[in-house]
Amino acid sequence: MLATDKGPAIFPKLYRRYTNWSARKKAHVTGQNFQGFLAAGSGGRPDICFLLSDFLATGVHSAIPHNFADFVVGGKTIRFAPDSLVFKEAPSTLLGPDNKPITHF
Repeated sequence: MLATDKGPAIFPKLYRRYTNWSARKKAHVTGQNFQGFLAAGSGGRPDICFLLSDFLATGVHSAIPHNFADFVVGGKTIRFAPDSLVFKEAPSTLLGPDNKPITHF
């Protein structure tokens, strides 16, 4: 359970989302509960993930996408093993020391 977990580690993506939500909640920037915050996603983009078994069996283009929030119940209980999900990362741009995009190596 997320609320009572006293273990030495917490799943990194869940930790980042929880700290983000906690700061927003304390600053009165959001009225959402944690489950709603997870479902809506950071910046309005939900975290998309795949079951590892599906990802390995069918590949990145055929695996069924899931909202990460579907694997957290009531903002407190996790329904996944840390090694059972593969996350789709948002696109990014690599910048050089001049702050301009690097387009080739």
